[in-house]
Amino acid sequence: MLNSEAAQTFIEVEVSTAELFVDLALDARGDSSRERHFGIASKAYVAARHFLPRTGFARAKRQAFEKRLAEVQMKLERLGEVPA
Repeated sequence: MLNSEAAQTFIEVEVSTAELFVDLALDARGDSSRERHFGIASKAYVAARHFLPRTGFARAKRQAFEKRLAEVQMKLERLGEVPA
């Protein structure tokens, strides 16, 4: 299990990064910019999904992160794919 303070900070940064860059991808005017932002969002999303189960977060905190990640996932789907 990951250290809860460090894990919380890491997950928060990754989820926030995914949220920011998926929104930038949705608003991008060019394909190159869209793809670049999508790639960053995807990597952050995958990292957060990977490490979230390894944390010892209380149920409410974990559910809050899962809700935010579900919103990112829906936006990634609108862009055409969801990373595994």
